Amino acid sequence: MRPVPLRAAAMLGVIVSFCGARASDLYVTDDGDASIKVFDQFSGNYLGRWGVGFLQDPTGIVMDNHNNLYVADYAKGEILRFNAFNGAYEGQFGGGFLDQPLGLAVDSNGVVYAANAGGSDVIRFDGATGDYMGTLAQGFAQRPFGLALDANNELYVTDSASGNVFRFNAANGAYGGTLGGGMMAFPYGISIDPNGVADIFDGGNNQILRFNSTSGAYMGNLAGGFARIGRGLACDQNGVEYLADYGGGVVDRFNNETGAYMGQIGSGILMDPIFVTPAPEPLPLAFLCAGVVALIVRRRQH
Repeated sequence: MRPVPLRAAAMLGVIVSFCGARASDLYVTDDGDASIKVFDQFSGNYLGRWGVGFLQDPTGIVMDNHNNLYVADYAKGEILRFNAFNGAYEGQFGGGFLDQPLGLAVDSNGVVYAANAGGSDVIRFDGATGDYMGTLAQGFAQRPFGLALDANNELYVTDSASGNVFRFNAANGAYGGTLGGGMMAFPYGISIDPNGVADIFDGGNNQILRFNSTSGAYMGNLAGGFARIGRGLACDQNGVEYLADYGGGVVDRFNNETGAYMGQIGSGILMDPIFVTPAPEPLPLAFLCAGVVALIVRRRQH
């Protein structure tokens, strides 16, 4: 086998770095200075600040599998889209439909769901075009806050006013029941882990409660007593739970299985963090880069 030439090797190194560089990013909306703060999930290192000048009151944040970062703006009543690699602003949508948007979710087809607190419903948009795609949860949630999707495309909506968590079919909006009725005072953030366990932060009791997302059965508490004013909750593919602590100015980390506290991110950098999202599980490196690597090899063979 002939060696790969220096120029091709350098190119391959850049490609490998590019394909895997963002797999460990953590994005946090900071209401204190109307920005997105970016950190490394593992080291906690601060990587930069985005969205300044575009955002007024950032709340929900979510990233899709195509490197689009969506941020809800409570004051503007819009969803802003940024490039998740470099923070470049790429437009906005939802104006005229949204009133005080909070949590966001996005499915594998690029449909963006927004908890529309001012309208007491959830609104769907095409993430690529920004087109309105319908409304869910009307007549159920009084003040929807957090959103999460499971592997079966079921949408979970926390209602900070009624203390309930509602479940809907994300495709047709059919109501599918509730989780935690009567157990929570102010459910805010919600995440669904890879095993289908729903973790919900209850601001009234300062606890993360766990439920079987299918049956609704209570599974105990994951953690509590850390956040001063907890809000958004998210879980990554490595089993780490992230809780945005609005009052403490940090993001708290927990082991999703044991509940063990894993430390903070953003101390001294974050001001008023409200929602958090990790980068989604990346496509396999071989899949992402195979076409370019093959092109390098073919070029060398010719």
